[in-house]
Formats: sequence, C-alpha cells, structure tokens
Amino acid sequence: MKGKFICFEGIEGSGKSTMLRHTEKYLNNKKIKYVITREPGGTDVGKKIRSILLSDKNKICDDTELLLMFADRAQHIHSVIQKNLLKGVNVISDRYIYASYAYQGYGRKISKNTIEILDKIFCSNISIDKCLYFDIDPKIALARIKNRKLDRFEKMNKKFFLDVHKGYKYICKKNSRKVCKIDANQNINKVKDEVIVQISKILKIS
Repeated sequence: MKGKFICFEGIEGSGKSTMLRHTEKYLNNKKIKYVITREPGGTDVGKKIRSILLSDKNKICDDTELLLMFADRAQHIHSVIQKNLLKGVNVISDRYIYASYAYQGYGRKISKNTIEILDKIFCSNISIDKCLYFDIDPKIALARIKNRKLDRFEKMNKKFFLDVHKGYKYICKKNSRKVCKIDANQNINKVKDEVIVQISKILKIS
C-alpha cells in the first residue's frame, strides 16, 4: 500500500516545527511508518540550497529564489518523497508546493502562471493527500520570532508576511478538500490535540 503524503504549512512563528515534534512522538507511540522531512533542505543537496536561500548575506533575486526552491523540491521528490511513498512509508513535510505559491507568488509577486508551469513540470507525479495549514495572525507570529536569530525570510517586513498570509488564505479556499486549516492563535495544547485528530483521520489510526 502506498504511503500518505502530508505537508504542514504556515508562516514563520505559526508553530509548525513544534507540531511536527508532537506528531513524531505520536506516530512513534503508534508504531506507524513515517519520515519527517522539510523544504528547503530535506536532502543533502537540499541542505546546501537551504543555506544559500536562508543566509541574509546572499543578495538573491526573486526569480533565482523561486528556481532554487524548485531545484530543492525536484531533488526532494526524487530522493525522499517518491521512494518512501512507494515503499508504504508515510511522508510528512514541513512545507511543500503551497509555500511557493504563498511566498514567491504572493510575497515576491512572481506570476502565478510561472509557478504553475514549474509545478506541472516537477510535481505532477506527486499529489498531496492532506495539508495542515497553521493559520495565525501575522502580528502574533512576528512577535513569537522576534527574539531569535532571524534568517533572510524572517527578516522580511510586515507587509511581506501579510501578503504571504493572504496567499495561504487563497490556497485554503481554492484547495479546501486537501487543506485543513488549524487555528494556530489558540492554546498550544488545543492546537496539538487538533493536529493529532487530523493525523489520525488521514492515516486511519484508531
């Protein structure tokens, strides 16, 4: 049986990484086959691309950023996602294709058509089973990350994150069957409980 492909999406400070750790503990307790990965950086090649993308020392033009994201994604699909799914292993990724539409599309103002073309070329053979989107007020999210060392994306201004947030809202509406929106503004335990409920449904865990 083919594994399920789940992605976690949301802006910086939405709590994705924390919820991935809770998900990992839950799946270990249930003895479920899974791999947790991320974009960018889910492969050895991807780690090098990630270091380029996140370093605030690099002056990267928007088109280059988009192409680097898809270079990372192409390697990710080939080396991690596709192989594990075919082996019956569930794959949970911290970000996937929706992030490109939100960040490079709405945030960087790159043509949606350009992203769709790259999507069809590199991602047409991989379909997300479910996306858990952590919806949070950008003001709250930015307050959460202000005291940590910020990368190139996290240093973007408030308008950028408001635009990315709008992008995710559009994605949720357009892909309502595949996207489960979780209120990340609420208490962390409530968020955790909701995530576990959704993961249980997707993977049919009793």
